[in-house]
Amino acid sequence: MTLRSVAFILALLNVGAAGCASEPPPGVSQVMSRPDCKQIDKGARMINYDELAKLRGASLIEMEAPQEVPDPLRLVAISLGKQASLGNHVVVRAVTSASASELIITVDLDEPAWDRLREQASANPCLVLGFDDPGIERVHIQSSDGPLGSIDFRSAPQ
Repeated sequence: MTLRSVAFILALLNVGAAGCASEPPPGVSQVMSRPDCKQIDKGARMINYDELAKLRGASLIEMEAPQEVPDPLRLVAISLGKQASLGNHVVVRAVTSASASELIITVDLDEPAWDRLREQASANPCLVLGFDDPGIERVHIQSSDGPLGSIDFRSAPQ
């Protein structure tokens, strides 16, 4: 997969994304925010581009990627689990630095305004963040309910 095709895929995936409550710092970008993701449990975990497509209910076209070109972003999928209605989004509320190489990201559920019509169906909102700063080695994801997971990029497969 060429860098151009990866950029195109990311542009397509970002089309329906909702805005963050807090802007991520340099080196961190919001790749996707959806009110109902497929195949993800509550928590935070590192994913690849094929898993990103599956969260959208799609799949990547089978092609052989050059081995010398690494993925441009390290992707982390975040879910707060099943919710009672559609229209909710996971948003970043705060980003703090635990150290020069470690971030703490606080996320929360952004629900539609009280006067908006809500479809009463079970949904699984998720957020995917991309990390392109090689100086970020470890990320802790938490919500108001507690920790969702920690990602150590140093131990992740390249």
